Formats: sequence, structure tokens, C-alpha cells
Amino acid sequence: MSKTENSLNNYSSFETSNFEPTTSSNNKNNKNNKSKFSLLRFVHLAYNYWAIFIVRNSKAIIAICTLITFLCTLKVVMTQYKNDITGYTPYGARSRQELAIREHFFNEKDGGGSPFGVFLLLLPKKQNNKDNDNFLNEKMLNEAIKVDEIVNQNFSLFNLNKNRSETFSQFCRDFCELNEPLRRFQEGFQHQIQRLESNETLNPNIKLNYPLSSIFGRTFNIQPNFFGIHLLNTNNNSNNNIELSNMAKVEMVALIYKAERVGGWSDDEVKNWQLSVSKYFDKGDFNSSLIRVLSVSTAYVEVEVVRAGLTMLPFIIVGFVIMLCCSSVFVLLSASYMNQFNYKRLWLALMACLCPLMASGTALGLLFLFGVRFGTVLCVTPFLVLAIGVDDAYLMIHAWQRIKSKEKEINRGIIETIKERVTKRMALVLVDTGPAILISALTNICADAIGSFTGSPEITLLCMGSMAAITVDFIYQVTFYAAVIALLDESELKSEQLKENNRKLCLSILIGSKGICKNKTINHQKPKNKISNNLYLNLKNQLNKTTKKYVGFIMNPLISFIICLFWIIFVIFSVIGVSHFKVNLSTKKLFASDSLLLEIDHYREQQIVPFFTMATIFVNNPGNLSNPSQIQRLNKLVNEMESLPESWGSSSTNYFIRDLSDFLGEESLNDLNNELINEFLKWPENKHWKAFIRTDGENGTLKRFFFTTAYHGESLKEWAERANLQNKWRDIIDKYSDLNATVFNDEGLFLDLINNMPTDAWQSALATLICMTTICALFMGGEWRTVILAGISIGSIILGTLGILAWMDITMDPIMMAALVISIGFSIDIPAHVSYHFYSSGFDLPKPINKNDRHLFLNQRLTTTLLAVGIPALQAAISTSFCVLALLLVPLYMAQIFVKIMFSCIILCVIHSLILIPALIVLSDGILWNLFLLCHNTESVPNSIES
Repeated sequence: MSKTENSLNNYSSFETSNFEPTTSSNNKNNKNNKSKFSLLRFVHLAYNYWAIFIVRNSKAIIAICTLITFLCTLKVVMTQYKNDITGYTPYGARSRQELAIREHFFNEKDGGGSPFGVFLLLLPKKQNNKDNDNFLNEKMLNEAIKVDEIVNQNFSLFNLNKNRSETFSQFCRDFCELNEPLRRFQEGFQHQIQRLESNETLNPNIKLNYPLSSIFGRTFNIQPNFFGIHLLNTNNNSNNNIELSNMAKVEMVALIYKAERVGGWSDDEVKNWQLSVSKYFDKGDFNSSLIRVLSVSTAYVEVEVVRAGLTMLPFIIVGFVIMLCCSSVFVLLSASYMNQFNYKRLWLALMACLCPLMASGTALGLLFLFGVRFGTVLCVTPFLVLAIGVDDAYLMIHAWQRIKSKEKEINRGIIETIKERVTKRMALVLVDTGPAILISALTNICADAIGSFTGSPEITLLCMGSMAAITVDFIYQVTFYAAVIALLDESELKSEQLKENNRKLCLSILIGSKGICKNKTINHQKPKNKISNNLYLNLKNQLNKTTKKYVGFIMNPLISFIICLFWIIFVIFSVIGVSHFKVNLSTKKLFASDSLLLEIDHYREQQIVPFFTMATIFVNNPGNLSNPSQIQRLNKLVNEMESLPESWGSSSTNYFIRDLSDFLGEESLNDLNNELINEFLKWPENKHWKAFIRTDGENGTLKRFFFTTAYHGESLKEWAERANLQNKWRDIIDKYSDLNATVFNDEGLFLDLINNMPTDAWQSALATLICMTTICALFMGGEWRTVILAGISIGSIILGTLGILAWMDITMDPIMMAALVISIGFSIDIPAHVSYHFYSSGFDLPKPINKNDRHLFLNQRLTTTLLAVGIPALQAAISTSFCVLALLLVPLYMAQIFVKIMFSCIILCVIHSLILIPALIVLSDGILWNLFLLCHNTESVPNSIES
């Protein structure tokens, strides 16, 4: 065994006694503290042993961490995005149950799952000819029919069950007639035009009106297909269309394609079919001089959301480069200030930025390895880890340089090996910074763990990603980054030793041979070192003076009171803002500025939803329809749904019992049986009702059915009003519990978010506060003042961030929620470091005896804390701000909102940590002292008062 190894084996006994939270000078006052702070003492002891392990195996640790990162990042690259449209809907939301019932209904018949499809919106091309901007035109209607034919015949899927390729018209089952009203209207319109061209009178049996049209006695609703309706002015008889229709103009036509999964298709096959339709119409393959076609489907929305997120990637790289430059400048300046300038320190800057990214890649790769879904929301986790990781790295760099500087002053003449010196320094660095880093990490991990079981799947996924990334970042921080510092320290020590050996050799040669050595170099080095030392001392003295002046300024009770007064005003200001927070779920926030979905979303919000919002009511226990009272019960439900002020009434309702009643007659309906229902469904004009009902396969008994009805209103342009309408539907449905009815709406999953997102926000904030308070209490023993002030600070940062956003007229939405979860995580970091360092700053100071001693004691603690944490905190805040600000260049809502939230949080973190917490400490100290004087007639300070 080598001498170095023997030294390291004996090192543990040396070092375990050196880093207690008490010192020999304080043994009398702190006898009870050893048990009180046993957890912290254990952490210190563990870090001592860990330092020995790091220094011994630094190269191996770096290699292993790099290899693991490479493999896990490779897994990330190879994993495909998979988003869930229900992801932001809360676990217990009613809309989830409604969706499950809908899926069960459609899955029951063919076993293929929920229907899939595409929605097309046909718009006239901008032309000078006014006749071609109106779909109430023979040419325009023919173009619409042409589009319908293309979708029905040109896009196919391979049916695995039949072992053949089928077009939409072939694999469609129950929803093939959704666009039949358009075809009927076009045929009737064409027939009437031909009669006019032949100078014949219009056929009175053809009425092409809105909302109901009829051809030879068969009535059909055109509302789902015709939008942007301009009705005729009945007082104006000059319009040629007055005899053809009650409409003067139709601005757009909608085509709806929906099919069941009857071919054994995978999700990817279905998505590819949807995307092939969108690509055909959006990429210019469809040629028409009259119309243009916009499309939307779940697959297309997912692709556009992912594309929007990827547009941020180049700017994230730019931000990272800016952050790296800032980090390099700060590290070199800090080294120069400490009189330790060395270009090798740039490795610390580089690794400070890379280490959090390595942790993110490793954490996400491990999650995907265990089957966790790669949602796009996970792409924001590296920002949180980067912000926290860089702050921790700056803290370690600053502590290492400070310890190295002190060691030169204190340990002169002590003979130690390089390994021993590196190990000792590393132990001191980890003991100084490790607990604060651990507190920050544990708080985030615990808060994310709680968040994983609340909220919604997407928030759970984000919390899991954040929790895993922060855990790995902490591990990498005390392994990989600590090993980098250890290697650099060893390299610098070897260089210093080599220079010292050369200097001694030159001096011996100079003395022995009268100047043969290059004595000019030696003589020139001394003045240079003297200048450098003087500069270092001047900078150090200046920083100490500035810090002491600042602490003296804060220690003024009046100043602290004014700061706290401004803080109270800020809190009130934030509360008022938060109370007016609005929820806006506009989907346009998800897309890039050049996305074609923005246009169709605009038309949907402004001209489709306000004029035709459909509710689907599933009746899962219809009962015995041969019982007249049961039919009356069902009719009462339908009538009540149609009686709402926003309802279009019975004209928009698809309710098979009404057609069944017309088919059989009122008397026959009383004798209804399964055979009559089957006979009703066999007729060609009634075959579309097969999609609305489910029967028992053996005897044809009706098991369940659904009906639809539509609503309208200008107020429905607002998401909140749509949510109110949905609640009205549910209130009606709840009256008919015997029918086991549920109401489904395509937007229901998102409408439930309006009430859920504020809940998610306060739950995340509360979980963070509870975790922070609990963990600080565990590490900081009985010093409840510091624990409470840290909690108040974090709560104020979260509240302030929300308040600022509210006053900026930013609305609450899923993207904002994801950014808020990240900002809550970052809000812990700097306050945790300040609180812990203030707590630990009293370890080596004698306890105060009287009021004057107490004032000096507090001054020294605040000065020590700000010198240790202030500069790293500012460096981390500036670096992270520059990194995030690069996203302002991205013309994307999610980038803009992320910048605003993170930047607000960073500024508030710095202000609260370096200004508010010291002011609150000063005020609380004065209050505690005065309370003690009121209760005790003594000038001495007992141990019971929190310091």
C-alpha cells in the first residue's frame, strides 16, 4: 500500500471531528446542540467520508457519469413523443367519466375503441367575383362535393381483419352520413337551378332553408355543415336567391368524417391516415380556383404542438451559449478576485452548465426506460434543473475558492500531501454547501412527489420528470461536479508545487553558483506577485466593506421596517391581482405563428362554436320502452335539454324515438318490442339510427342509446360561458339518475380545467411550503425563526409571481401551469441557501451575552451569510436570466409566457433572499428581544431566544 493510501486511510479519523456544527470554544453553550442537530451532524460526517471517496475515484466517477448520461440521452433521442389530449384534465373530473362512457359505447359494438376522423372547413378563395365568395352558388357547392368525394375515395387504410385496403367510404360504418345534408342540399339546389334555367317554376317540394331543409317531405338539418349564414332580408325582394332559400350567403362549409376502428389499426396507422388527409389539402396537392380547404384532427394538433415546441430548440441553444459565456466570465472574475486566476477554471464554468443538462438527460432516459410516456411537457424540465444546478455550482465554486484562500493564510508551514490537501478542501466545500444543496433538492423532490398524486396526468408527468431530474442533478452535483473540482484542485496544486520546486532549485543554484539561474525571472516575479496580492487585498477589502455597509444599512430598524412595509404592500398588490386571475384555454396558444391551425381555430371560435355547439347525451339505462311512462320519462329529459335558453330546440335534436314514433304511430309505440325496433332500423331512411343505439346481440333488447342536440349564443365565444353551459347540462342530467345518463361534449375535458387549474396552482404552492418548512425544521433543529422566514419568503415569491402575471393580463392555461410548476421549484433554491447559511453562520461565533453582543452577533451572521451566498446567487440569477431571455426571440406564446414567469420568479428570488429575509431577520430579532425584556427583568440573553 502506498504512502498516499495510508494517509487517506488515516484521514477519516482526522476529519470527522473537524466539521461539527459546534466548535471547542462553544462546547459549554452547545452541549445540548449535539443531540438537537444530530441530523445535520450526520450529514456533515457523511460529506467528510464522501469527500475521501470523491478524491480517490474522481476520474472513474467522471467516466461513469458521462457513460450513463450518454446511454440515457440516447434513449431520450430514440423515444417518440406521445401526448395525451386528456392530459391536463384532473383525475377526478367528471368529463373523464363522460369520456369513458362514450368510449365504452362505441367500443362495445366493434371493439376498436373511440371513433377517429378529420374535420374540414371549406372557404372561398379571395377573388374579385362576388359570386365566388358565397357557397350558395352552384359552382361552389360542386367544389364542396368534389372535396367530399376525394376524402371518401382517395384515402385508404389496410383492414387487417379483411386483409385488404379500404377507402373511407368502405371502412366507415355508422357515421357515413354526417355530410349527407350537404349532398342533399346540393342536389336540391342543382335541381332548382336547372328548372330556373329552363324557365320552369321552382319545385314546391324542395325547400332549401336554414336550419331545416326538406326534399319531397324528408326533412334534414344543415346546421352542422353550413356556417357564416346571412339570412335574407324579407323586405328585399330583389335578391334572386329569395325563392331558392331563406339564406342570402353562406361563408363556409364544414365536412365531418368519423369512423370506427374496425380494421384492427394501431394508433400510428390512424394518425398517419389523419395526417395524409391534412397534408393533401394543406400542402398544395389539392387544386381549386374557387375554394381552399383547412383541416384539423387530433393527430394534426399533436404534430403542430410538437413542431411549435421544436421551434424553441435553436433559441434554447443560443440561451445556453449565452449562459456559458456569462458563467465563464463570472468564474474568471471570481478567480481573479480571489487571486487564483487560472484559465483552467473555464472547465468549472463549462461543467456548471453541462452538469444540469447531463442530469436532465439521464433522468428522462431512465424514466423512458421504465415506460414513462414522453410528453412534450417534459421538455421544460431542463430549465428548472439548469437554474438550480448552476446556482449550486456557483455556490460550490465560491466556497472552494474561499476555502482555498483561507487555507493559504492559516495552514502555512503545515506539511501535507496533495491528496490530503485536496480531500480536506473538498470535505470543507461539501460541508459548507452540501446541506443547503440537499435542503433545496429534498424540498423540490418532496413537493413534486406530492404533486404527482394530485392535479392531472400531465402535471403528474411534469412532477415526475422534475423530481427525477433534480434527484439526478443532486447526485451529479456531489459526484461528477465535485470530482471535476477535485481534479482541477489537484492539477493546480501540482502546478504550484512544481513552480515552488523550480523556485527552490533556482535559489539553490543561484546561491551555489552566483547567479547561473535566471535570476531576472525571479526578481521580476516578486513585484508582479506583490501587485497581484495588493489588487486582491484591495478588492477583498472593498467587497467586505460594501457588504458590511449593506448589512449595517439593513440592520437599521427603520430601514428594515420600511422594506417590510413595501413588502406588505406588494403582497396586497399580488393578492388583488391573483383574485382577478382569469382562465383562458385558447388552443391558438399551442401553435407556432405560421401554423395553419391558427386560422381554422379562429373560425371555430368565432363562427362555429357560437352557432352550433353540440351536446351528446348517453342514456345507459333506458328501461322498458314498451312502458308509456318510461317513454314519457325519456321525452321529459330531451324536452328539458331543449328548453335551455341557448338551445336551437327540437330542430337540432337527433332523437331516434321521435322517428320511431312516427314510423310506428302512437298506438303501436305502446306495444313496442324488439322486433318492431329491428324492423324500424331495416328501412333505408332509418339506417343511420343504428349508430345511435346498442342492443343485446341475442334478443335485440335495447341496452343503451344516445341523442344529440345543439346550442348557440354569442357568449359561447368565451370558454367560461361554455363551461357554464356544460354545468347546466349536467344539472339537468343529474335529475335523471334512474336513466344513468351522462352528457359528453368535445371540449368537456378542457372546460373542467377552468375550475381545476387554480386548485392545481394553490396545491402546488402549498405542497412546496409544507415540504420546505418540514425539511428546514429537520436540518435547522429548533431555530424556528429561520424556518418560518424561509417559508414566508417562498410563499411570497410564488404569490408575487402570480400577482405580476395577473396584472400583466396573462390568463391561466395549461402552458402557464407548467411554467408555474417550474418557477415554484426555482423559488426554493436561493432562499434555501440563504436560510441555511444564516443558520450555520452561528456555529463558530460565541453566543451573545447582552443586547450589544446580540446586535454584533446578528451583524456578523448576516455578513457571513451574504459573503457566502450573495455573489453566487447573483451570478446564477444573471446567468439564468440571460439563458431564458433568449426565448423572447421565439414568436411563440409558450416561449413568451415561460420567459415572463421565469424572469419574474428570478427577480423576486433575488429580492426576497438578499433584501427581504435579512430585513425580516432584523425585525424579528428586535421583536424577540423586546418581548424577552417585557417578560424578564434582565439584560442577559438566554439560550431560549432564537438567534
